[in-house]
Amino acid sequence: GSSCKILHTARAAVNGLEAAFLAQAGMTGPEHILDAADGGLLTAMSDGGDIRQVSEGLGQVWEILNMDRKPYPCCRSTHCAVDCALELRKQMMQDGGADPERITRVQIRTYLVGYKQCAVSEGCLHPQPPLDAKFSTPYAVAAALLYGRVTMEEFRAQVVASAKIQALLAKVQVEPDDGVTARYPRHWGCSMKIIMEHGAVYETEVQDPSGSADRPLSREQAVQNARELLGAAYAGREEEVIRRILNMKDQATVDYE
Repeated sequence: GSSCKILHTARAAVNGLEAAFLAQAGMTGPEHILDAADGGLLTAMSDGGDIRQVSEGLGQVWEILNMDRKPYPCCRSTHCAVDCALELRKQMMQDGGADPERITRVQIRTYLVGYKQCAVSEGCLHPQPPLDAKFSTPYAVAAALLYGRVTMEEFRAQVVASAKIQALLAKVQVEPDDGVTARYPRHWGCSMKIIMEHGAVYETEVQDPSGSADRPLSREQAVQNARELLGAAYAGREEEVIRRILNMKDQATVDYE
């Protein structure tokens, strides 16, 4: 429930960028920070580890290309369910505009870790503050079904507290699935079934959430995601900042003040 969670990935990115700039400027560090017998990180965290893995594929394999890019501002373990919900909502709209508020039940089967992370605790099942909602699969699914999107807007306190979304999330049931769990962590998938009041059933399955290395975001999706987030700091200047970021390699300096 602590608010510092939102800084974790941001600080990692800042530290990596700063380290690259310092290295470029000539700063050096201890050569044996990993394998020193006294104080090395590997011996501090394990019985020694395998240091060869640190340099395996160095200069040939770029792990940044294997990283996920989160399209929704909530726990990654909710994303496969959000993808399912958005896909089924589209089917519902095409099928005569079925009203999400007429849903009787939403059944989700996912991998065990995702179930434990986002579908078990009181905060997951009955989210009240926005931070709880960001770690709640029922909430993220309800938001996707009601609004057709999951952005920062859907995690404002007044939206989380609204009777409409609280009523729908109570109809979302999440269960662990052995088959999906067996494919984790290579694949972070889930299946979803929506049952309507009039008996109609909508079903779909996602093996990899959008934004993963196996299902990367399109350029248009990535730009739209950035546009929504940049609005918080650069309201009215989103397009300018996006243009400069996309052309960063042609700039001598990076200054967005």
